[in-house]
Amino acid sequence: MKITLERVNDNFHFQLKNDRGHLVNVDARPAFGGNDMGPSPMELVLMGVAGCSGIDMISILKKQRQEITSFKAEVEGERVPVGEAKPFKTIHVVFFLEGPINEDKAARAAKLSFEKYCSVSKTLEPTATILYKVVLSGDLEQYYEIDPKNSWIVAAAKKNIPIVVPGWEDSTTGNIFASYVIKNELKASTVKNGIEYILL
Repeated sequence: MKITLERVNDNFHFQLKNDRGHLVNVDARPAFGGNDMGPSPMELVLMGVAGCSGIDMISILKKQRQEITSFKAEVEGERVPVGEAKPFKTIHVVFFLEGPINEDKAARAAKLSFEKYCSVSKTLEPTATILYKVVLSGDLEQYYEIDPKNSWIVAAAKKNIPIVVPGWEDSTTGNIFASYVIKNELKASTVKNGIEYILL
């Protein structure tokens, strides 16, 4: 595998090409003296995580005869100073799949990608923790009462903002949430309990 780089302007706009002729533009933001003519190198790393794991997941699910009508992913990276550099410490990946897809097969596809197949995540593994989750959407759309775009619950979930609901622990929702905590699929701190709410 070989990549060549050529400078495009007097600042930090570069054009990279692989041995098959595919081109990618890289640049820095204006705040760092660039012209923002392409993603930054660190953004390309996150793109690599998304693309690599996406290829793995679709390949695995297709072999299992799962019909995927839509596949999207969001990747966010948290960076920490290490000397003069600022590498990724944690990378959060969320996959959004639509179609008649088996939940267990989708979860296993993601697990296999990050723990076995994805070379990009394995490259980052020594220095960064990669957290991932799979969201299967579409199954409950017929029961939606409002557009998800107008839902504060959906907005909070996307931003990982804790949802405070006093006295919710004894509800059906509370029991369902507890089951996900027991299975280590969610953290108990995601939702505040009644006592924690009072102390806020």
